[in-house]
Amino acid sequence: MNTTPDNETLVFVYGTLKRGEPNYYMMEKCDGGQRARFVGEGETVRTFPLVIGSRFNVPLLIDLPGDGQKISGEIYAVNKEKLSVLDEFEGVPSYYVRRQEEILMRPKERIATDSEEQPCTYFCDMYFIQNHNPKLLRLPMIGRYSSFDSHGLRYIPGDSVEDVWDEIHSPEVHLPTSTVPPPPWTAYNPPNQR
Repeated sequence: MNTTPDNETLVFVYGTLKRGEPNYYMMEKCDGGQRARFVGEGETVRTFPLVIGSRFNVPLLIDLPGDGQKISGEIYAVNKEKLSVLDEFEGVPSYYVRRQEEILMRPKERIATDSEEQPCTYFCDMYFIQNHNPKLLRLPMIGRYSSFDSHGLRYIPGDSVEDVWDEIHSPEVHLPTSTVPPPPWTAYNPPNQR
């Protein structure tokens, strides 16, 4: 386990828990007398498939190193109470698994005690879906998630993690649900039939 000097665990978030995203409130909420402490921005050293799936438009990180793209996100230091709350929120161990992955921190974001000359990497805990439906790999893979990007696939809160889990493991993968109309210049105009 990678810990900071304050016995905090470093956690890398890539989806709705980031600043400005729909579930960021989970990071701000005090658990064990402490909020999650923002450390900096970074990206995974290895590539992974990150897709937006289900009718809830959930970012799903699939544990297939070498596929997909490097994943951009944020590093937080959390105490054990906050880590337990995040595990429950993500449905660990039933739906997601939390494990360490090497993260490259952006130079201006490095922890103050680190040398500025060398690239800084940290081992941070990350959440990966368990036993993914292979059909998820047919969805577009992204490297940076935002619920508010031009893709129009805004996150839709479900009643529970079980709702999302049941859907992404059904025999049919539900395509993400666009919640924003596409800009008019993206409309498909089929070629003239001859």
